[in-house]
Amino acid sequence: LQNDAAGANIAGWSLQANAMEIINSGATQSDPLQLTRDWMTQLNHGRLLTPVGSSDSHDVARHFVGQGRTYIQAQDDDPAAIHPEEAIANFVAGRVMVSYGLLAELTVDEKYRSGELAVPTADEVQVRVRVLGPHWVSATKVMLFQNGKLVREQDLDPKERTDQLGVIAQFEWTLPCPAHDAHLVAVAIGPGISGLYWPTAKPYQPLSPDFQPTNLGCSGAVWLDGDGDGRRTPAIDYARVVVAESNGALQPLLQGLKRYDGATAIQAAHLWQEAHRSLLQPESLSAIDQADPMVREAFSRYLTAWRESEQARAR
Repeated sequence: LQNDAAGANIAGWSLQANAMEIINSGATQSDPLQLTRDWMTQLNHGRLLTPVGSSDSHDVARHFVGQGRTYIQAQDDDPAAIHPEEAIANFVAGRVMVSYGLLAELTVDEKYRSGELAVPTADEVQVRVRVLGPHWVSATKVMLFQNGKLVREQDLDPKERTDQLGVIAQFEWTLPCPAHDAHLVAVAIGPGISGLYWPTAKPYQPLSPDFQPTNLGCSGAVWLDGDGDGRRTPAIDYARVVVAESNGALQPLLQGLKRYDGATAIQAAHLWQEAHRSLLQPESLSAIDQADPMVREAFSRYLTAWRESEQARAR
């Protein structure tokens, strides 16, 4: 039982993990970004999980083993002499890219990559995304998420590619640096493959008979050290501070959240609700309705997810 807005397990289970599978090429989802969004929400909830791509080998003819992959940063000049300790350490640190036919390589300020903490030196950061793949794979869209929110996207023409071998497209964006920490994630998607040389699987629990096969590439997270304290601070930690400062009063909480983002506001709504301060009272709903649009939208999203999880709990 999961509140998918806050990333909270409402059954009280403790997640003892340091990684999360976001694509399994033998057990795909109808929504190709469902697990990617869930992973980013887990980061907001304070769980620093490494994204993983993998494949199942339950049969021989229906799915190809190795379509879903996790690429780990390593010294690989000699592929036969990669140090296991280095590879394991980089995996745990999130220095990875997840591939299901595509790769999305993310670089911040020309030097920070997946799994690293970027230290901004200006009010803006420069973000570069490279989409890579073999000649028989194409991409139709590249997206950039900040704390799970889509902040940039670009449609691609599948017929157009760069002149660089293996590079499908490359983009550079300038983003304002937030005053708080945040994580950036790049995602590329494209049409699936129907050819027998690399067929993409149908969803194992389809939501519709209309199947749209999709390839995907996802970077690991690059964290922005917006508050300058030298460490990664997830949205829920900021939410804890604002909730404590509000001293049990909703109006100061709503006001205090204006200096953060929607991810922090969602975590604050969860902490408030978990402390048995109902957000569904008429006076609470009225205060939320009068709040800053960003805060109001975040609380509304949380309450929608809260109702859905409560309905699931009752079944």
